Amino acid sequence: MAHVSPAIIFFALALVVVSAQPDSCSSRLPAALSNFTGHLVTLRTNRMFSASCYLPHTPWVGSEWDSPWTGGWSAPLLLLSFLPPIVVISVSTNLQYIPAMAHVSPAIIFFALALVVVSAQPDSCSSRLPAALSNFTGLSCRPIWNNFVLRYSQDQQNVLSVVLSTTYTVGWIGMGFSMDGRMVGSSAMVGWMGKTGIPHIKQYYLRGQSASDVVVDQGQLLSTAVAPRVVVHRAKIYLAFQLKFTAPLAQQHLLFAIGTSIPVHNHLKKHADKTSISFDFSTGGSSSSSSSSSYLYELKRTHGMLAIFGWGVLAPIGAIVARYCKQWDPLWYYLHAIIQLIGFMIGLAAVVAGKLLYDELHASVHSHRGIGIFVLVLAILQVIAFFVRPDRDSKIRRYWNWYHHWVGRLALFFAAVNIVVGIRVADAGTSWKVGYGFNLAILLIAIIVLELLRWTGRSREAVTAPPLQMQ
Repeated sequence: MAHVSPAIIFFALALVVVSAQPDSCSSRLPAALSNFTGHLVTLRTNRMFSASCYLPHTPWVGSEWDSPWTGGWSAPLLLLSFLPPIVVISVSTNLQYIPAMAHVSPAIIFFALALVVVSAQPDSCSSRLPAALSNFTGLSCRPIWNNFVLRYSQDQQNVLSVVLSTTYTVGWIGMGFSMDGRMVGSSAMVGWMGKTGIPHIKQYYLRGQSASDVVVDQGQLLSTAVAPRVVVHRAKIYLAFQLKFTAPLAQQHLLFAIGTSIPVHNHLKKHADKTSISFDFSTGGSSSSSSSSSYLYELKRTHGMLAIFGWGVLAPIGAIVARYCKQWDPLWYYLHAIIQLIGFMIGLAAVVAGKLLYDELHASVHSHRGIGIFVLVLAILQVIAFFVRPDRDSKIRRYWNWYHHWVGRLALFFAAVNIVVGIRVADAGTSWKVGYGFNLAILLIAIIVLELLRWTGRSREAVTAPPLQMQ
């Protein structure tokens, strides 16, 4: 241990900055390295790699072996030979020493660690394309987003050649072409490696925001005679395709997305992450559209929260007060009117937010829009009924009561249905479903309990009522 310079440890810790699964010094070398015997010195760095120096009893040997790492990077096993001793770089963690009986050159370990760090970098424009994509030449290259790299070229026939690459473990990646930077109405090329190792690349048309609206083998992108390809090489996936356009592409809205599950029967599940950019194919410049995406996300979230609180919470509470609290006259009436008015105003704000959202997305949500408009009309009729309410002694009061009760019940029922439809078409998360389901369950339990108490009270009044006596 005394023969190992402290500078080696410093350089190892400073250079190796990526993470990997832990390894053990007690593990044996692969069978391919069985000819390497002798005493060992191991420098185990704090994140990913270990450098082991052998004094072999065999002649000088050098080779290279690449193996994929589950983190999505290429983690190579290098045998670097500078005459004995030979340095073996392998994946491991932590820092410790194993005594050795020979001197270790700091230059060897420093150079070996530097090579490993360089070879383990994410995908970049400096990396070469796999041999399977050798027909894609003369490509410009730009890092786009996260580890996504876009290689492209455009010829005089308006044919756009694209190679999209990123680090890969499992799932799918996609590149979409949009008129306005939004998902709805765009066409996308999506590729993945199947469970059986067969590559897939398909065009999809995104006609809506739900998973059922992502239609395979449809879209507005025109392919050329060059078949699109998917290649997975050294823990990177490459989507290569050519598209024919009517005019040269300049500024173009592009969508990029990644999913963590392998599509089954070409059915895409929801993306794990996405972005939208505006890319200039003539200059290679790009700008992010994340601010627009953030605005749409907040608008959709606001629409949902207002609708649930106005139509799904306050309106049912106001109806419960009117039906089960009439013993507190006239307090119940004022509470009913105030709660319903506030609920109507919040529900109306939800409708306005929904209209703004629809104008931005032009989403295909006909059922949700139709039910929402119907509920709004019923709510407006209820507000009008408040101002034309006849006196209690009026002959038409009973008909007004029937109208007011049943229009209100219809509005509450279809509002609840539309909230469920909205959560579905928005592809909202589990928290939205559980939250509204919990709210609906509390309301239903309260209504059942109050209805039982109401009928029980009526039965007691009928029993205790004195019989009629004839004078």
